[in-house]
Amino acid sequence: MATMKDIARRAGVSYGTVSNVLNKRGNASLVKIKAVEKAAEELGYYINSKASELRSNKKEDIALIIPTIDNDMLKKLYNLLRKKFSIDGFKLNLYITDFNVVLEEEYAKMATRNNKYLLINTCFKDTNNIYNTNLFNDSIIIFLNNHTQTIRSNIYSINFDANQITSDINKYIEKHNYKNALFFSDFDVIDKSKLDTSIIDYYQCSQPFNISTALDTLSNKTYELIITTSLEKYKDIVAVKKILQINSPIKIILISENNIWINPDIKIYRQDINHFADHIIAIIEGNSQQNNNINVSYEGFSNVEIRSNNKDFINLLMIESPATNALLKIKPYIEKQLGFSINIDIINYNQYDTVIDQKTIEKYDMIRIDMAYMDSIADKIFKPLNDDIKSLKKQFIKNIDEFVYHNNIMYTFPFDIGCQILMYRSDILNNQIIKRTYYETTKQSEILPRNYEEFNSIESFFNSNYSDKLKGATVCTGSSITCGNEFLIRVPYNNILNKEGKLDLENIEVKKALDNYIDSVKYSDRINLFWDGVIKDYSKGKTVMSIIFSNYIHLLKEYNQDILYKTDYSLPPSNRSLIGGGVIGLSKHTKKDKLCHDFLKTIYSNQISELLVHLGGAIPTKAIFNNINLTSMYPWLRLIPSVLKNNTRKHYDSNGNLYPTIDYEKNIGREVKNCLAEHFKNSNINN
Repeated sequence: MATMKDIARRAGVSYGTVSNVLNKRGNASLVKIKAVEKAAEELGYYINSKASELRSNKKEDIALIIPTIDNDMLKKLYNLLRKKFSIDGFKLNLYITDFNVVLEEEYAKMATRNNKYLLINTCFKDTNNIYNTNLFNDSIIIFLNNHTQTIRSNIYSINFDANQITSDINKYIEKHNYKNALFFSDFDVIDKSKLDTSIIDYYQCSQPFNISTALDTLSNKTYELIITTSLEKYKDIVAVKKILQINSPIKIILISENNIWINPDIKIYRQDINHFADHIIAIIEGNSQQNNNINVSYEGFSNVEIRSNNKDFINLLMIESPATNALLKIKPYIEKQLGFSINIDIINYNQYDTVIDQKTIEKYDMIRIDMAYMDSIADKIFKPLNDDIKSLKKQFIKNIDEFVYHNNIMYTFPFDIGCQILMYRSDILNNQIIKRTYYETTKQSEILPRNYEEFNSIESFFNSNYSDKLKGATVCTGSSITCGNEFLIRVPYNNILNKEGKLDLENIEVKKALDNYIDSVKYSDRINLFWDGVIKDYSKGKTVMSIIFSNYIHLLKEYNQDILYKTDYSLPPSNRSLIGGGVIGLSKHTKKDKLCHDFLKTIYSNQISELLVHLGGAIPTKAIFNNINLTSMYPWLRLIPSVLKNNTRKHYDSNGNLYPTIDYEKNIGREVKNCLAEHFKNSNINN
């Protein structure tokens, strides 16, 4: 195998230069970078950058000690933590004990050598004899779903709330009048002393003994209801029913992280493993506000009762959007959840006259519009939300008032949410040769733009050096609204129109922004009509950067998944961004408030909102933005809360009067388009 010394000899450079180039540090010249990379390729040398990062990691490692990876909850917890710690620069080491206490003790002692944090789903019934010893004095131990009695300042215990689930199960059994039930449990799930033992038989066992315990239990007694505390226990109960040829119907409650379950005989009692992961991360990062014994609340049963009258229905009027398309795909599933039909009509963005036509909208119970139209038409088409449905707001992330209120009255909820984001080809901008060429051309070491002068500089650089293969960026001047949106983030949020309603080009910031934008148009290979066109253009692999509304990024997955994985995301230059997306509310004409409320409760449930996000929507519930799986899969989501906190879509004149958002932005767009047309007309004449 080739070594760095071999590369140095082949490239005719020093060993130190090779090390600097391969480890992406130092200030090697473009000539030397090319020589080293060529020699490394010719010699078949490969540097594992990930391994290099781990070797140089100064943070302390984390051990996860669990009995099996074949348990659904533990597998999901491992994947959540692996993704989160990878982002934060920690290394997660996995130890699997196979339910063997001897192995657990051996692995735990071994883990103390290079792991400060030990996360343990223990097999021990009494942990004091093992973990209350001096060997673990320098470790932080976090027991997971184990009600350990060990009391030390360096030992934590995180459990789902046993009192909550015990109470909820008792209430469910009483409400549905079950006479006999089986609670088939893992260890440390409930407070069995509070179960109604006149009705409920309680059996607990570890996963390897599921089948034998279920066989013993079901061969002796028939049950109306079975509660299973894991997906594995549910599957083994189903298997045992087949083995014993039990054909009588049995209702099953499954305690699970799974958000989707089709079988109508299964009632899901939901637990969110993200909450578990949040507490683990808070302890490791030193941000935990809890004591050492932490109870995590269950999500519980759905709060929407399924109706048996399938003649019920609601009519929705929707504006085309990624979230609207996502809703259409899962509409049959939502209808099954609700027990009534959802009829959806869709119009496009240039049909807003339909929305404000009272005769047309009389037949609709709910309406989805773009949030930019809120201050123009909210009070004309929506009825204020009542106190019952207002309580849903607590499920959302902070700073969503612009999606909810008009004139201090609550009319709507966000049905889609987004903001302008800079997406860029990280593989191109981090390429050593390109970075060095850029530095030698511009004397700027940073190639990711911090302002629009640098943005133009990068566009110019790629236009001059790689125009046959790459364009720096593209623009979306196809309509007044998109053009206005792109231009507005280049200037501070204030009135940029003069008294005649024209762009105030005497304002230095406005003039500078216009000059920057003209350059971007000049460098662009294509003038896109709408945001989906920007994404499609970018997906072809010839664009280095694009500023896009985040709720359209998911289209990249459909157009070119390879490019998706080569893309990173940041706030636009100067950190200014417009918030955007859609809102949904009850029509002023509807008489079906209860059905509409159940629809809203369902689409904002963890189950449905997660589905909508996977399909391209962006539903701003706390559960979505706390879901490490989702924010790892769709990293642009992580930028939205900071944009909501620091930016607005509202525009005011110099006297502090509020402009109607959509009118203002369209006016800005028309003015910018006129300036562009005039500039390029004069440029053509001069040429």
